[in-house]
Amino acid sequence: MSRVYYFVVCLSMFGCAVATQQTQQVKSTKTQELPKPALKTETKAVVEKDRIAVIGLKNKAGVKQNELNYLSDILRDVASKLPNQKYSVMTEDNIQVMLPPETKLEDCEGVCAVTTGRNVGAHWVLVGSVVRFGKSLRVTIRLHHTASGEVRGSEQLKGNTVEDLEFPLKQAGFRLFSVLDPTLLELVKTEPKIPQVVKNEKLPNSTKNVVISASSTVSEQEPQVHVKPVASNLLVTYVARISEQDKQTSNGKLISNAKYIITQDRANVHRFDIKDPEDQIDTEFGERTRRRWLTQRLMATTISSSVAKQIQSGNPLIRVSVFNNGKVKVELEKSASQSNESTCKLARVIGLDQSGDNFLSVRQGPSSRYLEVNRLYANAVVCVSEKRKKWYAISYQSKSGRTAPCSTEKCNTGWVFGKYIMNVVQ
Repeated sequence: MSRVYYFVVCLSMFGCAVATQQTQQVKSTKTQELPKPALKTETKAVVEKDRIAVIGLKNKAGVKQNELNYLSDILRDVASKLPNQKYSVMTEDNIQVMLPPETKLEDCEGVCAVTTGRNVGAHWVLVGSVVRFGKSLRVTIRLHHTASGEVRGSEQLKGNTVEDLEFPLKQAGFRLFSVLDPTLLELVKTEPKIPQVVKNEKLPNSTKNVVISASSTVSEQEPQVHVKPVASNLLVTYVARISEQDKQTSNGKLISNAKYIITQDRANVHRFDIKDPEDQIDTEFGERTRRRWLTQRLMATTISSSVAKQIQSGNPLIRVSVFNNGKVKVELEKSASQSNESTCKLARVIGLDQSGDNFLSVRQGPSSRYLEVNRLYANAVVCVSEKRKKWYAISYQSKSGRTAPCSTEKCNTGWVFGKYIMNVVQ
């Protein structure tokens, strides 16, 4: 019995030990199989900026390389004024490594510039050149969109010296990059004019060295320097005949503002191929962005009331002159007044309804849709220069119209219904 009891006890103890060992192995296995919790990481969305490559100006005028580099740096400085949240300006080194062997950065134009821009990952590429035309320097700059290969804007300017190009080039750069950010146009207004300095120029009736600043204050200085006011360089000038087709948009909406009429004339010439015989083709406003810039400059310009009135209600021949500093001058072309005086025929207002309105409306164009700009009364003498269906283009010197003919600079103009213009004065 004792042996049997001993054997049973040992067997029980062995079973407990095996069970205990298996339990520990299961726990160990489960502990190893438990996955570790993943660490939570926060990822922020990265907004990719549009990269801009400003390729140095190509030297076709034989100017000094350091001066050419300075002009190119002006454009890079302007590009850096774009919002840095959206745009980044690439360095020359980043661009140079992508060019073909033995190719200079400034020699890359057109297709080469677009291809280089794509290779370096640039979204926009600015290229340009300096050429000598006669005695003056001309600069042309263009902004290419590398994805489409299209030219999205171009600027041209001129000056007698490299120094003359400094301020106009900066303005042109702001206008060109305003395609990307229109707020850059506001910076053009704040850029100071750079005066020309003429050294070693003696002033009359003076034995001292004097400097005259732009504000005309005088003070004694050691260097003999005399600062002259800068005469603004002419950017472009052209002659245009303002006709009725210039007084409505492409959608047929009437335009009453003289400044918008001037811009619409350029849109008709360049975009819609609607030209009057006297219209001259300019080299500046072929693109919509340039015409938009012309509108902005016109809105900042004061046009004489007499010229504006004739643009609104007549068909004058005008000359528009645009300067590098953004100023615009609008004036009547002299030949227009001479032609008006020699070709118009005198007529008289008659047949008005005395029991009704008893006046003849003068309108901006040959239709009752146009705004009324004045009123004429019985027996008013006017000068008829054109007939369009049942309407006459007239000019007259006073509201009553009793003094006619008159010179274009002094008279009012407009359109009247021909039924009441009769009895041409002999």
